[in-house]
Amino acid sequence: MGALKELFLDANALNGTLPEAWGSMSALSGLSVGSNALTGTFPEAWSTMGALKSLSLGSNALTGTLPGAWSAMRTMSSLRLDFTSFHSPSSIKLTGTLPEAWGAMDALETLLLTSNAFTGTLPKAWSAMDALLWLSIESNALTGTLPEAWSTMGALKSLALSSNALNGTLPEAYRNMGALQSLYLTYNALTGTIPKTWSKMVALKYLGLYTNALTGTLPEAWSSMSALQSMWLDSNALTGTLPEAWSTLDILTTLSLRYNALTGTHPEAWSNMGVLNWLLLGSNELTGTLPEAWGNMDALSYLALGSNSGLFGSVPAGITPADGTNTSCYGTSITGCSHSK
Repeated sequence: MGALKELFLDANALNGTLPEAWGSMSALSGLSVGSNALTGTFPEAWSTMGALKSLSLGSNALTGTLPGAWSAMRTMSSLRLDFTSFHSPSSIKLTGTLPEAWGAMDALETLLLTSNAFTGTLPKAWSAMDALLWLSIESNALTGTLPEAWSTMGALKSLALSSNALNGTLPEAYRNMGALQSLYLTYNALTGTIPKTWSKMVALKYLGLYTNALTGTLPEAWSSMSALQSMWLDSNALTGTLPEAWSTLDILTTLSLRYNALTGTHPEAWSNMGVLNWLLLGSNELTGTLPEAWGNMDALSYLALGSNSGLFGSVPAGITPADGTNTSCYGTSITGCSHSK
């Protein structure tokens, strides 16, 4: 089958191992055998598939490590090895470290390694993957810091590293990732402050930093991130006040700042966030009353204010339960809420 160019065998209840002999299929450009019950490891011999551009092996029961020899697959543009234990016991996952040598795969645009058991650190050498658009290594057991060298991955649109054990600080240099549209770093052990200079990430639409150990204040400079649609910063140790300047984030639909130590009052100017749908401010140390102008936030469907004992007054007309806004105010002295206990 030396002339075969594409082979798609997804969802056929296939079992057994990946054949070493397929490494001789030198014309193959697309191979997909996802959603089967395949077992065993990845054949190093497949590194000779010199024409292969797309390889999908996800949702099987594959084990073992990522072969460093696959770095020779220089034409590869899409590699999906995510959810390899989808139909198998949770103990069946890919293991080992991420190969530094894969940095040579400079045609790679999509690399999905989600929901395995990879350990070790994020390879600095992967910064040479300058065509990479989508990188997801969520739900593994990775440690160490975010490589500053990755800031040169100028084409990257989506970076997902949630649910690992990453530590260290958020690299200032990531401000140079000008094409980045989504960044998910939730459920790690990241520390330090939120970089003001990330305000230069003007293409960013979705940002998830919740459940880390971040400190410091909310950067006013982020008001220039005009593409932001969803921002989750809850469950950290953030302090300071709610930046009035964020009122310019006029396409933001979701803002979650719960479970921090934020203080001060609610900025009246936030009433300009005309499409804000979810605003979650519970479990902080906010004080005062809700600005009457917030009644103009017509798109607001959920407002969470609970466990801010210094809040009082009433819910402004326009965002009451009668107006269709679900308002949670337990642990406050605010009246007119949907939920107050």
